[in-house]
Amino acid sequence: MNDDVEVMNGDWLDEMVAFLLQPEVGIVGAKLYFGDRRIQHAGLVLGVGGIAAHSFRFFDHLYFGHFGHAILPRTCSAVTAACLVTRRQVWEEIGGFDEELAVSFNDVDYCLRAAAIGLRTVYEPAAELIHHESPSRGTAGGVGDIVEFLDRWKEYISEGDRYLNPHLTRADPSCGLARPGEEDDWNRWYATVTTQ
Repeated sequence: MNDDVEVMNGDWLDEMVAFLLQPEVGIVGAKLYFGDRRIQHAGLVLGVGGIAAHSFRFFDHLYFGHFGHAILPRTCSAVTAACLVTRRQVWEEIGGFDEELAVSFNDVDYCLRAAAIGLRTVYEPAAELIHHESPSRGTAGGVGDIVEFLDRWKEYISEGDRYLNPHLTRADPSCGLARPGEEDDWNRWYATVTTQ
């Protein structure tokens, strides 16, 4: 948990740890809000902004989301390490966070490495916390970090987020309906990054 996260209710950790009792679950993330109660994190969607973005970022805390994605527990590709739980066995088996990656990518990489060994990442909206996103978070990295991350996960990301209906957008964090032809947007973005 980051040092800029504020607990909203006393049972947040119980809600998260309950999912870890399922042996196929390796990581659980919380629902995070900005100080004004807009959504900061409701799981991550791969490919938004190139690598990944927080679902429903800046939406009202009461926002339901398509098919209840903002308010229901669900498997997703990744969650933020601003507040996540994982079993020690999982941490040791996949080697924890990769310190060669920027703070913005090492949590996504951790979740994807867990998926590669057959473990699920779960978003648990009943665990609600406020994330103030202070400067203590660390650096987001630059183009070199993006390229390093994409070298590892290009195929996985380019195929589309396996936990997002292909008819929903990866163009922005709304997860709204995709527009025609949008599936090629990621490949065009990737071409601009790799030519730099």
